[in-house]
Amino acid sequence: MTLTPPFYYRLPVTLQNAAVSLYGLWRERRRFGSDFEKKLALVCERAATDHESMIAYRDNRLAVFVRHAAKTTPYYRELFRKNGIDPNEIRTISDLSRLPILDKNFVARNRDQFISEAIDPNKVIWARTSGTTGGGLVFPVTLSAHQEQWATWWRYRSWHGIDRSIWHATFTERSIAPADQTKPPFWRMDYVGRQIFFSPHHISEENIRHYIDHLNRVKPRWLTGRPSLISELASYMNRTGHGLDYQLEWITLGAENLLAHQRHQIQRAFGITPVQHYGMEEGVANISEHPDHTLRIDEDFAAVELVPSDMPGLCKVVGTNFSNPAFPLLRYDVGDLVSADELPARSGAFRRIIRTLDGRTDDFVVLRDGRKAIGLNNLFAPFTDIASAQITQTEPGEVTICLVKGSGFSSETETKLRQAAAAHLGADTRIDVKYVDTLVKTSNGKVRLVISSAGRIY
Repeated sequence: MTLTPPFYYRLPVTLQNAAVSLYGLWRERRRFGSDFEKKLALVCERAATDHESMIAYRDNRLAVFVRHAAKTTPYYRELFRKNGIDPNEIRTISDLSRLPILDKNFVARNRDQFISEAIDPNKVIWARTSGTTGGGLVFPVTLSAHQEQWATWWRYRSWHGIDRSIWHATFTERSIAPADQTKPPFWRMDYVGRQIFFSPHHISEENIRHYIDHLNRVKPRWLTGRPSLISELASYMNRTGHGLDYQLEWITLGAENLLAHQRHQIQRAFGITPVQHYGMEEGVANISEHPDHTLRIDEDFAAVELVPSDMPGLCKVVGTNFSNPAFPLLRYDVGDLVSADELPARSGAFRRIIRTLDGRTDDFVVLRDGRKAIGLNNLFAPFTDIASAQITQTEPGEVTICLVKGSGFSSETETKLRQAAAAHLGADTRIDVKYVDTLVKTSNGKVRLVISSAGRIY
């Protein structure tokens, strides 16, 4: 996440475009300079190997990384000493179970204890995560690790026929237009990166038509960004019939879980199936959608454990970022829940697949008796006439379902949703339904499925 300097908003639009492009030049050099092409060739070459070779590569890299963490970081040096664990005994992903699972908040409070003493602080990039309240974590990343992450992401894009020369429209949290701007253009140009940034903060019933009209003028072949933003655009198109006058070739999604009703809205509006990838700044896990539309764990990028949760059939994503020696994280709990499976032999280098991304472990509501109910995104999967949804809660046993109506929505939809919610949350849960134009976003621009202050502290 990059913070926009205040002076930028005082510039005329032409100079804002120039500033966005200048930033794009700096960003392109950092992501794709020096050894990027070599790294991209290597990650593509690894993807062509067999599963056994891939797992051997992952475990060999993991073993070296664990020794590095134990030797060069204060936290792991003390952890291994205190628990009498020889780092050389951690040789495979299954051996990691001897170590504790890291909590995000613990890492944020003790950040300096995780910084490697072996990496020159003047030769790192400082990355930032977007925490629930916007605080997040600022930590060092080596340039090599940064480029390897982007090489892994471009491997996935190349599988779908996308290359870096293609112009694309980007819908992310990036703030590129002044908040008080009331008339278009609500977009800015990055001529270096060949992308058009669309403002996430100006998407409204009154403004969306301007977004669509501009897409029709410039006709980018590729849309990329957050599912919540692109599905909002799609929902408007489905409701009004005001859509694109050309055919898109690709839609790629990330940064948020893609919900079933969002996928339906996008497919219906644009006539193509979106593809998605799963990753994060910390680099402890990466999951890419393959051309056969299976989501598979990128075993060569990080060591990903799927640890059983207290939800039947769902696992927590726990990862080790063996590509970034500047800030080692061993067994870092990402906070996401998934259901997983494994493909049979002769299925290629990547055999562990993710069947569903079922939301975050803190996407829960508190029931009247104090129990937590999670897996709530499944409530909305059957309802293709709901554009978007969010659950809010301030008291245990009471929830409000905020809905943005989609095309074909009727009172029957609300009745069936209430019935499904009562079955999931219990008959003693008070369920209100509220119709809204837009959903509440966090300070970093994300749309959370559940916003609750009952039984938790933000």
